[in-house]
Amino acid sequence: FPSLDVVIRDNYVPDAGGDGIVPWATEGALVENNIVRGANTRAGSYNAGIWPWSADRTLFRLNRASEVRTRLDGQGFDSDYNSRGTRFEYNLSHDNEGGFMLICSPGERDARENIGNRNTVVRRNISRNDRERIFHVSAAENTLVEENYVYVGAGLDVQLLLLSDWQGWADGLLIR
Repeated sequence: FPSLDVVIRDNYVPDAGGDGIVPWATEGALVENNIVRGANTRAGSYNAGIWPWSADRTLFRLNRASEVRTRLDGQGFDSDYNSRGTRFEYNLSHDNEGGFMLICSPGERDARENIGNRNTVVRRNISRNDRERIFHVSAAENTLVEENYVYVGAGLDVQLLLLSDWQGWADGLLIR
């Protein structure tokens, strides 16, 4: 039974010990005009700046995520598993140790615990001086990544795309 009519707007989240903003168990949530700066400053584990878990039809727009610390995830944004129809539009990601965008799911599906990650759209975002990898995709289904702008500063060696096996590979990934 997800929470409905959730709006997370106009927040400033500095120096978060772990994750920044995470709508959890929602349907149709709107996450906009937020700034997360310095997530995972103390936990040192698998954390990201702004992301959903077990949430359907979440819209993330006009958010800024920067300075996430870790390469165990460590992205500014993440479309995580047990979620469907997640959209990221017009967001700014910069200076994150793990990169810009993680789109992931374990490949093993279970109707009670993990329906997978389906129909994520990542469109018209900016990644500036993110590290490690820009896009990291594992076992997600029907993902569209288009019209994003990626700037990598002089002297940085950054992988543009990492496809990995988390009990399965991505299926239906389109990048343009």
